[in-house]
Amino acid sequence: MPPQTPVDADAGPSTADALPSADAASPDAGTDSAPPASPPRPRIGSVGRITWIYGQPSRKVGPIGFIRPGTSVTLRSEAPTRGPDCTSNRWFAIEPRGFVCNDSTTTLALDSEPFKALAALAPDRTSPWPYRYAYSTGAPMYGRLPSAEQQRKVERAWRPVDKLPRNTRPRSGHEELAGWNPIDGTDSVPYFAGGAELPRMPGQRTGLLRWEIPEGQMLSYRTAFEHQGRVFLASPDLTLVPADRMRPFRPSDFHGVAIEGNVKLPIAWIRHSPKDRYRRADDGTIAKTADTWPARSWIQLTGHKETRGSEVFLETREQGVFVRQADASVVEMPDRLPLSVAADEKWIDVSLERGTLTLLVGNKPVFSTLMSPGAGGPPPGSAKTNEEHVKGSWTPVGIYRVTYKVRETTMTPENKQFPEKNWIADVPYTLYFRMPFAIHGAYWHEDFGMPKSGGCVNLSPLDAMRVFDWAEPALPNEWSGVSGVPANGLGTRIHVRR
Repeated sequence: MPPQTPVDADAGPSTADALPSADAASPDAGTDSAPPASPPRPRIGSVGRITWIYGQPSRKVGPIGFIRPGTSVTLRSEAPTRGPDCTSNRWFAIEPRGFVCNDSTTTLALDSEPFKALAALAPDRTSPWPYRYAYSTGAPMYGRLPSAEQQRKVERAWRPVDKLPRNTRPRSGHEELAGWNPIDGTDSVPYFAGGAELPRMPGQRTGLLRWEIPEGQMLSYRTAFEHQGRVFLASPDLTLVPADRMRPFRPSDFHGVAIEGNVKLPIAWIRHSPKDRYRRADDGTIAKTADTWPARSWIQLTGHKETRGSEVFLETREQGVFVRQADASVVEMPDRLPLSVAADEKWIDVSLERGTLTLLVGNKPVFSTLMSPGAGGPPPGSAKTNEEHVKGSWTPVGIYRVTYKVRETTMTPENKQFPEKNWIADVPYTLYFRMPFAIHGAYWHEDFGMPKSGGCVNLSPLDAMRVFDWAEPALPNEWSGVSGVPANGLGTRIHVRR
């Protein structure tokens, strides 16, 4: 859910508010008490890979949202509504709108398995990182805690842990933030891990080895615990993965800047690597200094340019200091609004060549950051189909709307309930605008500003959460995803330009 408003510790209750008065503590004081709290309202939970929410008790029109395994929504009524396209013929109205079919993906018994186990591994929705994440070197995904002998037999198919190659340079962008430091098993053993087999979602394999996570794939996990001298990771798909076969991702602390107060456009972003600072000398020349602008930093500009020979320099708000135009990715006030964007309307400006993303309300910018577009660069004018864009790793240009907001989503090209060869688990804070293309958090790299993705717009998790919460449609607190249909409110416009 969107982050809850924190209590301001510096603005706590006064002593008079915090302590009872003498009269209140006196035996002679009144004995009136607060009314009893209302009993919790009934809920329906998800135990399948996805539980869809429909606008009416029917699947004839597409879903308006969904909930993920281990999460639940409040019922508007305990009495089911009969309707077609539901195996039980029982639809339940939920808050704040919509209906859920009481099928194999749902349960009304939230104290039963597998819902309890899934709920114990549910995402942290107050954080830019809903889970902890790790990069696989190839590992089994166990359906129960294995004995030492079982581990030896199963893992003979993989390279021994002590023989895993520890490359000093990442072989792909997907492992840039993956380290080799061991994952500490400091959490408690999950309550459900002590039985003969872990609870299962519908359609999930049985047995000791539920499936495998191939090398190069990304795992999300909620807890890391020790068992018989080895650390295991509890994945939200109800499997246990040996931690010594996984490489933990280091969280990036990169984030953009709010355009408010003294921060105004234009600003310049420094992208991939540090760039030289320049200063005007007494004779009027502009010369390089010994200092640099750090990578992924921003600089306030005056808007004034100066040309020296073949070089153009941008004047910063630091007196006498300049940045070379070729080194800067400049974000300026828009000349005009994109087609169909109203003067008071939210919209998102994405510049592929500059590697920037800016949030605006009409002509008023409110936030700017670096983003990573498709690794293939801006698409050629001949590119039309999604298949062409995917093949070229191009981000499609145009004016779009947010069609779906998803708090966490596993991205995979495999059209199956449980992918087996290629997936990125629980990508945080995703805004789809032209399926399968989206703006989303990327926890596996921090080279923001540079072409990097398969065609999506990558943001740091910190920025992705901010953009997600700001953009429309509003996502009901208990839902995991919401579509940009009239019932929910249309999605924010996204202008993707070269």
